[in-house]
Amino acid sequence: LQACAAERASLCADFPAGASQVLSCLLRHRTHRDTSPRCAARLLEHQQRRMADFRLDPTLTAACADDIVALCPDAPLGKGAVIACLIRKEAEVAAKPCAHEVHQLAAAATSDVRLNAPLYEACAPHVLPG
Repeated sequence: LQACAAERASLCADFPAGASQVLSCLLRHRTHRDTSPRCAARLLEHQQRRMADFRLDPTLTAACADDIVALCPDAPLGKGAVIACLIRKEAEVAAKPCAHEVHQLAAAATSDVRLNAPLYEACAPHVLPG
């Protein structure tokens, strides 16, 4: 994310360039006071895409593959249905790494309606931008 070069240098310098941890770090700092509006907007767009389609999140996909099959076999792909299913069934998630990822997703989805794909889509005409 070119828009976040300064934030990467100041907030996420402990991670080597190109590492997936850099993106995770930037996403954790999306609302930090030192994150520029341009970077925050790009991070929000990226996070919205990942929340809408779990396949765009390689960590989640790897950690939750078995739980997705076991708990959400009928959830349609896209529009956040699989992630919403995992969040609903968080207590039933068997894999510890998956439980950690689902907990992080649930926290994000409850902290910002724009990251709850099914809810945001249903309410988009009634939600003010930003």
